[in-house]
Amino acid sequence: MPDCRTHTQVGAIAGVTLAGYHARYETPVDLMTELLGGAIGGYVGGRLPDLLEPATFPGHRDVAHSCVALGAAAGLALEGWRRECRTRATAYSETVASPTVLSDYQRAICRLLDFLWRLAAGFCTGLQAGYIS
Repeated sequence: MPDCRTHTQVGAIAGVTLAGYHARYETPVDLMTELLGGAIGGYVGGRLPDLLEPATFPGHRDVAHSCVALGAAAGLALEGWRRECRTRATAYSETVASPTVLSDYQRAICRLLDFLWRLAAGFCTGLQAGYIS
């Protein structure tokens, strides 16, 4: 790809696409949250190889741009983190929905943590897709 703008645009599109695929059975709000995380992760992932090996670096397009790095980016670590993020988000979502007595403050914190964990799940997926793109 010729420039930074192309890397980030393609990375964000790839991130949203893969995040949408992984979150396709989630509620509409959770799907949108993971799509946002996927876009952010894809943007970062699309930039990551050039951040690790800038164009001014003598080894540009060496290790960080190689198939080995792509395989590592697609590895199970990010998939495991995505699952863990979604599990934590679901726990906070269930806490809000349960009949337990929570203050408005506790309920708001649980909703915020649910949102942030879902955003992180989408980010992990998007980062993987953006890097590979």
